[in-house]
Amino acid sequence: MGMRNHELDRKCSMVDDIAQFEKFKNEVLAEIREMWAVGKSEKEIANKFRPMIKGRQITIALTERDPGKALSAIKDFLDREEGRPVEKKEITHQYAELDDNEFDALLSSELAELDEMDMN
Repeated sequence: MGMRNHELDRKCSMVDDIAQFEKFKNEVLAEIREMWAVGKSEKEIANKFRPMIKGRQITIALTERDPGKALSAIKDFLDREEGRPVEKKEITHQYAELDDNEFDALLSSELAELDEMDMN
């Protein structure tokens, strides 16, 4: 009986998801298109739907198996709309500053060490 209940729950959840998307498509997307058509800015549109976005964050956090990607995308969107800088991390390779001669010497040294290990 438990397996049947699980399957029924899964199917009901899918029907709910479809109904929720239909409502979103017919109401929210239509309103966004209308706002865009009359010249509303991205910021005005985002502010109008901010409570919905926050609610969606909470729903994702509480119900999704792996909410990380969706929540990260929502956070990035909100950060950009609120003017927060996007964090960037620049990585420099440890050998980037070596000139050709130094790099060649390093490679020769490493190859010699490998050859020595092979002989033992």
